[in-house]
Amino acid sequence: MVYRTGKTGKAGTTGVHRPHKYRHTPPLLPRLLDDPLRPSRFWGLVSKGGPKECWPWTGYTDRDGYGAWKIGEHKRVRANRIAYTLTFNCE
Repeated sequence: MVYRTGKTGKAGTTGVHRPHKYRHTPPLLPRLLDDPLRPSRFWGLVSKGGPKECWPWTGYTDRDGYGAWKIGEHKRVRANRIAYTLTFNCE
């Protein structure tokens, strides 16, 4: 399905929007826990504060400024998703 956006693209052509096709990504928790040192390496990149303070990410940030971490050969995963998964042991 193709949607016309009405925006002009190169050389005055009409822009075309194609819906994003979501790929199935494997569950995050098994990939995090397959290496017993991975959680401690992750938390080593977090500047921990008190329970009501912000815990800034000190590792890699993507072009939008969000923390990201590469797991194995897979794409980078946002740091907040990894922190939630490790903290609550769920996805």
